[in-house]
Amino acid sequence: MKTPEGKDIEFQEVLELFKDYIKTNFRDDPTAKARFRDQLLKRFGLRGKNWGDLYRKIYNKSNESEAYVKNRMQTFKILYEEFQIPFNEWIHDPELFSEDEDSIFITLEMDKKWSKEEKKKKFIELYLPKVRGVIEKARSSIHVYDYTGRGRSSMKAEKAIPYYSEAHKEIYELFESLIEEYLLEYKRFLVLPRPEIWPEKVKETDAFMETILKCSEATYAHVVRCLIKKTEPQTAFAKCSFYVVYKPTSVHHFGVIDSKWAVSEYYRYDADGDFIPDLLFIDQVNKKATYTKLIAAYQGNLNKLETNSRRCYELNLYGLRLGTKKAYEKTVDKLTQLQHAVQVLQDNDEPVEKVNEANNRLNYWQDERSTMERKIEFFNSVSPRKLS
Repeated sequence: MKTPEGKDIEFQEVLELFKDYIKTNFRDDPTAKARFRDQLLKRFGLRGKNWGDLYRKIYNKSNESEAYVKNRMQTFKILYEEFQIPFNEWIHDPELFSEDEDSIFITLEMDKKWSKEEKKKKFIELYLPKVRGVIEKARSSIHVYDYTGRGRSSMKAEKAIPYYSEAHKEIYELFESLIEEYLLEYKRFLVLPRPEIWPEKVKETDAFMETILKCSEATYAHVVRCLIKKTEPQTAFAKCSFYVVYKPTSVHHFGVIDSKWAVSEYYRYDADGDFIPDLLFIDQVNKKATYTKLIAAYQGNLNKLETNSRRCYELNLYGLRLGTKKAYEKTVDKLTQLQHAVQVLQDNDEPVEKVNEANNRLNYWQDERSTMERKIEFFNSVSPRKLS
């Protein structure tokens, strides 16, 4: 067995490190015995002689109690984060995967104790190489269900979402280079998020505008570049299409690559109600029926959306221009309304809670206007026809 860096590592070597780690890190924890220490060693460490033994202990089908599952997940976490044991070496079910396949699961949650730079470094190390590794294999098609709630522009800087958007700058450039080289069929479905995570409901007639508002700056730049290139003669982007989906069919992000790989990204709400990255799964399909069905389910969802004229609308360059202009105008109108509302509340000596609530909404739309100004600036930097 090898580490991600290619270093050979023996099972017994990892086992001893694992046992020492458990004993050391849980030594002074009065609840460790019941939670992790003894159970981890008993179930997953003491009697194992090789990776097969560890696998059989971790996937004991006759024992799926809550405590057992928690201990199993703790084992995953320690082996991956402390000893760099890659999941695709042992976190797989042979009924679904063959030996030479790529399958990986990672958690994208950041430790609250880390600094901003530590969070950024860890997130990019975890996320970018794994996603990039499978995208680079594309030779015929990339289809993406893009849940735009993950690109919220007003997300606090110390959370993972800015790193997520930053990572996508590189990913989108990779998409574009693959389209140029292999003339890929590329479809991206820009899905408006569930309304409860936004300050107001969305009208279906404003779907294009709301998509422009809610997608990240990295996503917007990618869409602009692709649609402009699509208008060029003899373009490699002829099979490149973007769709706006008014009502989501799923609340996670997923993609299908060459009908062989599935990438699934899941998010969660944090204590502040923000929508942040949580889990990433990358799965390669083989001939086993179970995972073939996963690809079929993902692709079937996208195919149904594409043919649903009441739910899915194709976005062209004209619609992009119009949506961008309307999105900016909305931010200006909102700011004018909220500035007036805050002034009225202050003049009437309303309770401080009401004033603060109005100020929070004002700050939100100030952020949105600044973001739209940057999006317009980018559009004008690459388009022959400028937005005024």
